[in-house]
Amino acid sequence: MPGYYFDIETTGLDPRCSKLCTIQYQALSPKDGSPLGDLVILKEWKSSEKEMLLEFSSVFSPIWDFVPIGENLLFDFNFLNHKMKQHTGKEYGLQFFANKPFIDIKHILVVKNHGSFKGYNHCLGKTGGGSYVPTWYQNGDYDKIEDYIRKEAGCFVNAYMAIAKEIPKILLPFETQPL
Repeated sequence: MPGYYFDIETTGLDPRCSKLCTIQYQALSPKDGSPLGDLVILKEWKSSEKEMLLEFSSVFSPIWDFVPIGENLLFDFNFLNHKMKQHTGKEYGLQFFANKPFIDIKHILVVKNHGSFKGYNHCLGKTGGGSYVPTWYQNGDYDKIEDYIRKEAGCFVNAYMAIAKEIPKILLPFETQPL
């Protein structure tokens, strides 16, 4: 299955009362994590949440035939699941996500952040944060949202490529140890 950088932007943390603003994805090389194509950003303000979800589903089929690669993916999965149920009456179900392969670098970032969850995502090298997205959305500053998404995706891909390069070096001593 191909791997894709995967993320969403929302107007808040609660899917019952917040909007799904964007779904973004980009194919990544399984060898080194480098981008294999352009970043795709599906935008709610260009259509609707429902149309955006249907477009995403049509690209990645109901059997979820890709490996999402991201940071804090359980939040994204929960939000996406809730919105699918709300708009289409269908839901993936959280068990669906738990049984599919995905790569979440959140835990690696926490280790890099000396075991602290607070501010762990700054290890990606990004400046600013998604906390501005709700205000930008409310003010119609969609260009700022897109700019933030592009910068965030670039920081993520750079961090993921570094991880893909370094993990084999870290694990090499363990591979030579008998069990």
